[in-house]
Amino acid sequence: MSRLHATRQTTVTHEQWATEAGNLLSDGWRLALMAAHEDDDQMRVVASFLRPVGERAELTLDVPLDDHVLLARELAL
Repeated sequence: MSRLHATRQTTVTHEQWATEAGNLLSDGWRLALMAAHEDDDQMRVVASFLRPVGERAELTLDVPLDDHVLLARELAL
């Protein structure tokens, strides 16, 4: 039976997004899912990463609803 691991959750800025995702990928994590959730005043972009040992990490980026260019660029990770 596999051991359960807590999810590493990190909220990042736009400037940190690519670096943090790259660090996870370099450390053996694999991108499993990307999603954008519309909240009242912003979009929340979430990238979920997995490792074969059952670990999970999530990067979250908050994007203002009126910043369509930034949102499109971050979803293209």
